[in-house]
Amino acid sequence: MPTRLKLPLAVPLVLIIVAHVGMWRDPDMTFEAKRNWTLVNTLAWGVIVLPMFAVNQWLKVKTRKD
Repeated sequence: MPTRLKLPLAVPLVLIIVAHVGMWRDPDMTFEAKRNWTLVNTLAWGVIVLPMFAVNQWLKVKTRKD
């Protein structure tokens, strides 16, 4: 993967990780709220990333030269 494509993928990933670490270190937020927000975030990213991965794999198969 070219470097110019890695940076736009790495920046949101780092921001998400930093936000989760900040959330989990926050003493004012309850454990249940932290767990619920992490679950919502995980499910939301799963809904976005899994179909994208499936379409990518399908496209590789369709465009492969036999």
